[in-house]
Amino acid sequence: MASRVLVLSDIDGTLVDHPFLSGSDVSARRSSVERMLKLFRFPHFGLVTGRRKQGFERFFKEYDVPMIMPSFLAVEFATHLAVCGEWVQWKQQNQNISNLMRILQNHIEANSDFGKGPDIIQALQSGTIETFFMEEKTICAQIEAHFPSEILRRKFFSIVEEIVNPMVAFHGGLVLQSFPSMGRLDVLEAGFVPKCGFWKTIEDHRDRLGLVPNEQLTVVALGDELYDSYMFRYLREEIGGKLARIFTVSVGKLLAHATHRCTHPTQALSLVESIVHAGYVDDGAFANLEVVL
Repeated sequence: MASRVLVLSDIDGTLVDHPFLSGSDVSARRSSVERMLKLFRFPHFGLVTGRRKQGFERFFKEYDVPMIMPSFLAVEFATHLAVCGEWVQWKQQNQNISNLMRILQNHIEANSDFGKGPDIIQALQSGTIETFFMEEKTICAQIEAHFPSEILRRKFFSIVEEIVNPMVAFHGGLVLQSFPSMGRLDVLEAGFVPKCGFWKTIEDHRDRLGLVPNEQLTVVALGDELYDSYMFRYLREEIGGKLARIFTVSVGKLLAHATHRCTHPTQALSLVESIVHAGYVDDGAFANLEVVL
């Protein structure tokens, strides 16, 4: 039977404790991962994550489980989209971002204070990262500093600013977004709004996603960071009303454009499980959540 409900969720920090920032190790996160994977068998459940395709694949290796894909998967903040395991949108690499990241990596690694960056596997296993982390994606890049020393953090970002700011200023087509509270700076292809623009793909593949044709849906979206608030706004302002009834749930801290708030990923998992299994959203679905709007 076709569903009138679609659930879209982030992974890290939303359904599963964040692998770098939560302080919880693999064994502590395993039960949440196992619960999340059971949701993948429902065609009306999808993921919208900042992880690269490689990072999504590595996720399964972290927990030593077979890799499977949900019916709808958006990686790199919805740069690439997959429906039922088939990649239906794949964008080309932005060479300006590649050049910027290569130059920045050389400058950072030339400074003995910073070392070579994290051992990713070790950080994933332990749930902590105490150095810098830079990840080049297709049309965006993330630059983070998680040093225990404030002096090192400031020194790291002073080098980043010297390299990144002029390149963005004098090479059209790139923009910056700063997240001081997270120790992070992102470089984006101009015009790219993270976690937005994916609805047409969902509409084009309603039948494959097990959704009712030509009828209004109820969409529940969950996330824990600023880019998830972009998704919330996109869904509420661009899709809400005629096309869908929208509920947006922030997990942990309160995000802009959220209608409700969960306190922790375990509460978010319970909410998603109840909605996906029931196949509908009634007045009691959010009874245990803080109502924001």
